[in-house]
Amino acid sequence: MYSEIPQDPNQTEPSSPLSLQPVTTSFSTYSNLDTRQTSRKEILGWLSFSFAAEPFAVAAVGIYLPLLLDQLGRENSVQQNDHSVKCTSTDTNCVVPVLGTYVDPASFALYTFSTSVFLQAITVISMSGAADRGNFRKKLLLAFSCLGGLSAILLVFAVSSAYYLAAILTIIGNVSFGAVAVCGNAFLPVLVRNHPDVRANENNRESYDPEPDSFESFPITTLDRADRLAARQSEISTELSGLGVACGYTAAFIVQTSGVVFVASTNSSLLSVRLVIMAVGIWWLLFTIPTALLVRSRPGPRLHMRDGENKVVRYVTYAWKTLYHTAKDVRKLKDVGMYLAGWFILSDSSTTINATAILFAKTELHMSAAALAVVGIIMMVFGVVGAVGFSRYGTQILKLPPNQMIALIVAVTALIPAYGMLGFMTNSVGLHHPWEIFVLAAVYGVSVGGMSSVCRSTFAILVPPGKESTFFALYAVTDKGSSIIGPTVTAFITDKTHNIRYTFYFLFILLLCAIPIFYNIDVDRGKREALTFGHQEEEEEEEEEEECQERDVL
Repeated sequence: MYSEIPQDPNQTEPSSPLSLQPVTTSFSTYSNLDTRQTSRKEILGWLSFSFAAEPFAVAAVGIYLPLLLDQLGRENSVQQNDHSVKCTSTDTNCVVPVLGTYVDPASFALYTFSTSVFLQAITVISMSGAADRGNFRKKLLLAFSCLGGLSAILLVFAVSSAYYLAAILTIIGNVSFGAVAVCGNAFLPVLVRNHPDVRANENNRESYDPEPDSFESFPITTLDRADRLAARQSEISTELSGLGVACGYTAAFIVQTSGVVFVASTNSSLLSVRLVIMAVGIWWLLFTIPTALLVRSRPGPRLHMRDGENKVVRYVTYAWKTLYHTAKDVRKLKDVGMYLAGWFILSDSSTTINATAILFAKTELHMSAAALAVVGIIMMVFGVVGAVGFSRYGTQILKLPPNQMIALIVAVTALIPAYGMLGFMTNSVGLHHPWEIFVLAAVYGVSVGGMSSVCRSTFAILVPPGKESTFFALYAVTDKGSSIIGPTVTAFITDKTHNIRYTFYFLFILLLCAIPIFYNIDVDRGKREALTFGHQEEEEEEEEEEECQERDVL
């Protein structure tokens, strides 16, 4: 599978899997950069970033941080009708003071996450230019990994009176995770493009097509080979994405299982929750080391700098301008635009379902932290099943294209809020009993695991070459930007009704809206549009570079 590419007889460096002779690709933007074939070690290093960071998203953000913030909010809450009277553990209709206003304790956690994803969107946009241009993608991944890990470790000091500190550190950690995810995801199309199987297929296609610009020469054979190459790229992208999700959930399972034992042995105390979050931070830092050692920098094209120009300002300005132009250019990429619209809705609803379900289980079903940690374990186990099952076997068995597979996953996810809505009609089912949470956790795990794998790999196919970080920044902005809306609306509904069950109506409608959008995406057309767009952007950037150099000379 990992056959080496023949070495140039004139090369002076010894041949090894980590130092292969660059092979010119069809994109001149990459011909002078690091185009060595992807090695096993590099793939392991890339998988390690998910293994390191995913426990923070799944265990900390998914379970422990909502519990911590909700509990800290309740410990600092007062009566809604009399703010001078502190609430006890049995009181209802309590509110917590936040920045001059009062909100429901459950809403305190939701508003914190809304703020974090807003700042996360600003951050990933601002850093996307440095991640795409120059040798910064890996450096940013490692820097934000360290910042996120440290913020999780410092949450051990978030005692009862320091609920503002807990909110600030949660925001820093979530922002860092978003930045790490963007940089890590941006490596996926690069690794696929330089994968040995893809490169071997590229070389075979070129050897049989000596006149690539002449469409009349070998018209059928050339198209067949191009289709096979695109299909192989899609397969490898889906497989690697599925492995990444599976590695992440496996890590989260290990952390979560250990956390359950510890939290249960301490009677679900707040200190035990903070200690588990600290352990998540240590894990993040520890397993980022293989990523630092094994993943190549894979630099992007050089960004032109004028003499004396501030690099930070130049990169941030470039990032925002590029995102603006990219957002405008999405109109030329019909399927990318449709995908991002669907992802905006899907990401918002799926993320909000998790936070809402955990808070619902704690406030309405009165489940302990240890029991909710078990819920998290069930989600992770079935998340691995969903990631591997949908990415590796789903398309083979069901024979569905990626867009229709996503639509199927969305339909499965919609069953969760639909089941919660049944609680308004009957007391026998519809989330009135703790056991129902465990069942729905399995359904959610399968759907979100498949969603994480298939959605990321599908978008990687639609990304124009040379624009990985920029488009994945737009992907993250769409993801995190939408995630501001869901928790905010959920918090507003909870504040007004003091019944979090009403939010299931909102989530169900959102998911139904996403199904027809994904169903009507044409992935093959999107791949062709991405290649054409990549060539056009490359030519425009080369012209702009020449103009800048001429102005500097003058």
